[in-house]
Amino acid sequence: MIDLLIKLLPYIAPALRYADNPNRSYWRLDLLVFTLIVWVLDMIIAHLFFSPQRNEWTISHVLEREAAVFPEAMRLAQAINAISPRHIKAVI
Repeated sequence: MIDLLIKLLPYIAPALRYADNPNRSYWRLDLLVFTLIVWVLDMIIAHLFFSPQRNEWTISHVLEREAAVFPEAMRLAQAINAISPRHIKAVI
């Protein structure tokens, strides 16, 4: 599953960058809608294939906790941070 998510990262990279940009334009409706779709899919995948704890909704929230423990989670977290720096704050 981790390998599949890493392969999908280039496709969701615009949504990650848009969500993490504090100066984003809300007039970019195409990016806004795409980001919302990716966010919903992210929550579904997190609850189906990961084990979120309380107040963990997305894969990124789960990776904040699991990146230090599991090498595969660290690999996914580093791949996400390569696209959007400091998205997962537990990984430097």
